[in-house]
Amino acid sequence: MLSDTLYADGKVILLNIGDAQLNNKLHASELIFSANNLTLNGQIATLELEGKAKTITLTYHAEINSKLSRLTTLTQFNNRGLIDNNLLIIHADELNNLESGRIYVIQ
Repeated sequence: MLSDTLYADGKVILLNIGDAQLNNKLHASELIFSANNLTLNGQIATLELEGKAKTITLTYHAEINSKLSRLTTLTQFNNRGLIDNNLLIIHADELNNLESGRIYVIQ
């Protein structure tokens, strides 16, 4: 579980982190992650985000703010939060933008 606030000037790499949950804030110039299942309750703010997981779930309070996001799931991408990106690429068998889910993309 990832639950604390993290501010980094450079790249943050989180590989093979199993089932993970981010509850607070993660700010970095670049974030790369791989997880079994990722649940985001907090905020990710980064210039570039690349992530892979079996499932990715953004809860009502979750936010992803990035210039470029590349997210890959093996099954589902579930969004109840906010995704605000310049460029967003999602590879998923199933994309669910549910209830309060919002996706804003320039390109």
